[in-house]
Amino acid sequence: MLLLVCGCYEISHPAKGYQIVQNVLEAPVIAGTGASQNLLMVGSPWQLAEQVDQEKFIFFRRLPFSAWKCETGCATRLQVVTGDGLTIYHDERIGQDMHVCTVDYVQTVGRVHCRERRAGELVLDRQQTTFIGDLPDAYWEGDWFSRLTSGRHSWTQTNDPWHPAEDGIGAEWREEPWTGEPVVDSFEGAHNVDLGACAVFIPWKWADRDPRLDAMIGPMLGERGLAEFTLDELDDARAASASQSETQDVAWFFDAFTNLWPRDIPSEFHYHVKDTGERQACLRSYFATNTTLRARPGGWNIIAEAIVGGLAQLFGIGDCRTHPISVRFCGELGARDGAPTFTLDESSVTVEMEPYSRFKPSCNRSFVPLVKEGLASGVEELTDAVITEQLAALASGLPFEIRRIEPTPSGAYFVVARDYRDRQYEAMKLAGEALADDPGLLCRPELGDSDFVHRNREPIHVLVPKRGIFR
Repeated sequence: MLLLVCGCYEISHPAKGYQIVQNVLEAPVIAGTGASQNLLMVGSPWQLAEQVDQEKFIFFRRLPFSAWKCETGCATRLQVVTGDGLTIYHDERIGQDMHVCTVDYVQTVGRVHCRERRAGELVLDRQQTTFIGDLPDAYWEGDWFSRLTSGRHSWTQTNDPWHPAEDGIGAEWREEPWTGEPVVDSFEGAHNVDLGACAVFIPWKWADRDPRLDAMIGPMLGERGLAEFTLDELDDARAASASQSETQDVAWFFDAFTNLWPRDIPSEFHYHVKDTGERQACLRSYFATNTTLRARPGGWNIIAEAIVGGLAQLFGIGDCRTHPISVRFCGELGARDGAPTFTLDESSVTVEMEPYSRFKPSCNRSFVPLVKEGLASGVEELTDAVITEQLAALASGLPFEIRRIEPTPSGAYFVVARDYRDRQYEAMKLAGEALADDPGLLCRPELGDSDFVHRNREPIHVLVPKRGIFR
């Protein structure tokens, strides 16, 4: 069935994409502008409920009993299509079904039907992941496609930011699935995360995985979590970059330099939520350098002209001995053309270098700013492409396309079917059954497709060390 995306055919009622009737005997009202022949399709499988042969249409007829799905109360879904098979859409809900529910309907399956997602007084987007923010003494009302995440992460770790974190807690996170009843609590940095109709959970740490998915994600990750895999790649590249005189297969930001070497401190991974709501994957690494720093011969040549010119400042400024550095940056995980992507948040790039004593003013004035600016430039030039390339290579063996990626404190959900009409939906149900004799392993049922039950991951409350995840 084709979807017509233009302003010529449109449903004007119901305004919210759903309506509530007293019982199954009451006729819903559907109105709008269509073609010379307009068909009201209802239920699952679709059946013809009514036909209007004029452009300005109003459907007002009791729906067939066979269209209703009833447990506690009743509900059904419907569409309006032209005689040529074009879907007539609702302005705010392109391509989505409308729903009709009885007043006593209690939703036990699918994305929200005849109400709104809410958090406190805030109405959430019915179809997408929504940032809620900080809500003291509030409530969350999602749906069966929802997972609530909330909590806070702090970068305040030590008095010396070029050193690894001290002992202690750096973040506290919560995750919980929708269970059918509003959650009443205080939320901090909260999201209503929409996991779509089918999703594959990829943990940050292998220990947090769903063992039923081992056969699918184990070979891909080498039995490591996504954060653990990334840290291994980063630290291997750090070591290779420090030992080579020319860049070969190493493609991280430090490839622009020699005599910038890794300290004997593993890199770190952190899950972080910005104040504006972006959920981020963050990496932090530790290095050391001195005034023998120079551009790497044959390297990526990513140092900006101002930095290259600044190298001349090193002559005559004296001996700036080896000092420690830390570098951290964050970005958002997403998907494009069915493959995962990483988009660097340039505002997150932070380079910290231990200052020199007051007896080395030229080192503090010239060398330290040069190193900081050079490293930040390297991160901004290389990181997007490198991590995206690594993620794409990692996911290339998966037998499905990735629609979007939803990070949570415990891992990332690779959404592989947005709704039950996604062409990958049926295939993913079968994949879940093949993995664990359980079609509900990967997918969530919808109205008319509720012959299986999805078992959500359990609620999680986790305290994360200041160093986050490290190997």
